[in-house]
Amino acid sequence: MRAAGRTARIVSALAPEGVDRINVHMMNGDFEISTLHLNRNKFDAAIEYKGSPAEILEASTLKSYSETPLIENSDFELQYDFPEVYWSMAPALRHQIGGPEGFYLGQLFWKTDTNIKFSRYLSLHTSFGNNIYDTFNNFNNPSQSTIPKVRSDIQKYLKEGKVFNLARMQLQYMYSPMNDIFARFDVGYLEEMFGGIGGEVLYRPFNKNYSLGFSLHKVKQRGYKQRFSFKEYETTTGHMSLYYDFPLGISSGVSVGKYLAGDKGVTLDLSRRYQSGFTLGIFATKTNLSAEEFGEGSFDKGFYLSIPTSMFYSDFRTGNISFGLHPLTKDGGAKLIQHNQLYSLLADTNERALLRDWSDLLE
Repeated sequence: MRAAGRTARIVSALAPEGVDRINVHMMNGDFEISTLHLNRNKFDAAIEYKGSPAEILEASTLKSYSETPLIENSDFELQYDFPEVYWSMAPALRHQIGGPEGFYLGQLFWKTDTNIKFSRYLSLHTSFGNNIYDTFNNFNNPSQSTIPKVRSDIQKYLKEGKVFNLARMQLQYMYSPMNDIFARFDVGYLEEMFGGIGGEVLYRPFNKNYSLGFSLHKVKQRGYKQRFSFKEYETTTGHMSLYYDFPLGISSGVSVGKYLAGDKGVTLDLSRRYQSGFTLGIFATKTNLSAEEFGEGSFDKGFYLSIPTSMFYSDFRTGNISFGLHPLTKDGGAKLIQHNQLYSLLADTNERALLRDWSDLLE
């Protein structure tokens, strides 16, 4: 809401006196997610400390976006200059924690990410890695898995792909065909271990506390050096997912479907978001594999946390610092790592989330 409030300040300062309502069309990425209709008089009064966010809310409305987004239905013609090229370079860490060769084995590498936008909806995402320093030569614990080795060969991927790797080269098309329905299609090297083709659809009703998702991909296992070769193993993986937001900032997700090793089962994810934006979550997956087939631990599990960057600065900054611990790198219950997963982009854009952050409107 902070960005919406600052946008409204600029509009109010430039608009003629006869304008009594300010419409802010909010977007996340290339998706138009909602429209905020602000009462200008109430908003201006609150800016001058003669009102409050609650009074603005009482005189304003929040709606889901129209089926024809403003960017495609405006009175003025937007000027595009495609293709647009974005890139970033920074040092990064890759690690394996809790192995028998040592509690921590890791790598410091130089990561280069690029994004070429050919249109508003079509983009090419790439991610390259160049080694700076690593301790992966100490790996000496080959996988003994009896099911397809979709994740347990991670030591070979880390060791053989450490000098230079193409972690991702993915052509992605994202759009919203109908109100509150979002879609993503992708093809290419989707992650470090798999490439293929597929997509997902998300239904996120703006004024409800739940979302429904479906994903399906046809993938093939990549070579250990993570360049352009493939191994023989291929499969189809997909899931149906239900997400629900409980009170007190607690969110849940249940996914049912087929995993990378061909096993079928369910994944449960629970997280809590605190007022500061700090998020802590846990997940567990149980499939039709027996305890003997899965190996140590019997089922997949882990936890993660996310810290908003703004907590470390006096002025507001977007972004998050994320960390997760997956103590068992097993083949059972392994999901495809999806870049720009729709729920991760859009979960916090419904009416509940916007009202939660309503007090930020005047900051």
